[in-house]
Amino acid sequence: MAKEMKESSEMEVPSLVDLCVENVVEQFDTLVTKCSDCEEPKFIWRFLHPGCRIPPNAAITILARLQCRHIFKREHLTLFSKHYVNLHAFFLINLNLTPSMLSILRDFTLYDISVGILSGISLNDFVSTLNRSTFEWLHTLDLGDLAIGDKETKCASLTALSQLTNLQSLSITDMALNSKDLALLITPLTRLEFLDISETKVTDIRCLSELRNTLKELVMRKLRLQTRRSFDLSITDMALNSKDLALLITPLTRLEFLDISETKVTDIRCLSELRNTLKELVMRKLRLQTRRSFEWLLSTILELSELRFLDVAMFPFPLQWRLHEIEQLIGPASLPHLKHLEMCGNSFNLTISDLQTLAKNKPNLEFLGLAMWNKATLHESWEIENLSIEHPDIKICGGIHEGQIMKMLEHYETDFEIADPILDEMEWAMSVGTVYSHHFYEFLVNRMEGSRELVNIISSADIYVAWVMTQGERSQNIPRELLQRMLNCALTLIEEEELDFDDDEDTMEESDEDEDEEEEDVDDDDDEEEEEEAGEVELGDGEGTGNETVNTEDVNGIYGNDDNNDDSGGEEGAGDGGDEGEEGEG
Repeated sequence: MAKEMKESSEMEVPSLVDLCVENVVEQFDTLVTKCSDCEEPKFIWRFLHPGCRIPPNAAITILARLQCRHIFKREHLTLFSKHYVNLHAFFLINLNLTPSMLSILRDFTLYDISVGILSGISLNDFVSTLNRSTFEWLHTLDLGDLAIGDKETKCASLTALSQLTNLQSLSITDMALNSKDLALLITPLTRLEFLDISETKVTDIRCLSELRNTLKELVMRKLRLQTRRSFDLSITDMALNSKDLALLITPLTRLEFLDISETKVTDIRCLSELRNTLKELVMRKLRLQTRRSFEWLLSTILELSELRFLDVAMFPFPLQWRLHEIEQLIGPASLPHLKHLEMCGNSFNLTISDLQTLAKNKPNLEFLGLAMWNKATLHESWEIENLSIEHPDIKICGGIHEGQIMKMLEHYETDFEIADPILDEMEWAMSVGTVYSHHFYEFLVNRMEGSRELVNIISSADIYVAWVMTQGERSQNIPRELLQRMLNCALTLIEEEELDFDDDEDTMEESDEDEDEEEEDVDDDDDEEEEEEAGEVELGDGEGTGNETVNTEDVNGIYGNDDNNDDSGGEEGAGDGGDEGEEGEG
């Protein structure tokens, strides 16, 4: 009875506003028309009352849903001017614009702005459309992949953005900003709690020390570390080792989110200092290779009592030993608040019995990711489906049952690292005799036709060939319309890949020039640092610079080419080298 009451309470009835918004989106073409009496043709709403305006929450929801469903075009921006809507937030992505099209923003006080992949405009064009009240009240800004412009306009734009003194969340991903630009931008932003500088040209993040009392979440994927100072660190996909992590974490006492994926960290014991604050921890593809490394990792995880989100997916070298920490991890006393556990690839080498114990002992668990679980055992892959049936309150994604694969493709649609191997699992399952229905392939085609992201990771041609080969003589029963749709997807994918290859060649020279310029800036910075070194205050423990220097080969090398450069190198030897050897058994 209690379970039925819970399920009933979770079935939310849509509000009247939400129903109206959905109706507007579905009937969009009927509700708008092109004005022929205006000075220049433009779209207008077919409102019953001329003075009617859509309220802020409904307006931004309509704007977002139209774009998500690929209905919105740049000509529709006039529908969201002050004549028709009130706006407190603005969302715009993947459009080709002219600067004048953004002039509608001048008439609103905005608190939340998210724009990205906009061609035809620069950062300066965008900043110039914001009015004084927006500069005063804006608290969230996402500027993904926005063009910077020349050096003069870039400096003016960054100076203007630094006046957003109430800003709490800032994302400047995939923008051509370097370390000096970052310092210019964030130094005055003393209230910043979230910062994402992924895929920028930043190589020196010492300026972030100014945010040590406010910053709670820091995301820095795929940076190119080039300087040699103790605080010149990045988080994901970098040569960050265990000592670097400790130096970075020490001042950030209020950190709630941390992502150290694809780094050289093998010892996370420093995170125990965050046991009362850290709520989300992502550690994908850590290259742990020894028993001691796994013991340190698991024992530290067990200390993080406030953890809600844990991602330990796709370790290249899964745990080979049965540690007593595993029994504690799956037991009832650890991680009482855990809601999301991503274990794609089975990094801790758990069994189906372990998963059953885990699911039973974590009452707040809502998601369990088990993709790429165990190709060696077909039985266990099928057992994940049974586990999902036994625990309907937990969203379990894993296994090779076609229902599970469909669930995984929906959940991981934009998580390309996991979504791509899911199809490999399907091919493996087919190779050992698993047969999928034509309804399953129809689901794949529907997803591909509705999502450009999914098309990029699924080879529809491979699916088509594998399907026909598996069905054998029954291929005659495949609906011809479905076969044609699959073929169209394959041809579209091939054509787009050819175009992308041409675009990549055109941009390679520009990218090389930008990197050369940044390297020159780094050399100049290092010369200045050597002159000022005696008077600077380090953010370390003051035990000398030898342990704080980042090896140039580690930084510039491609991850995984030289195993002797990572932390685990010392463990493979006599136990007294590398990060772990120097810090001892502790």
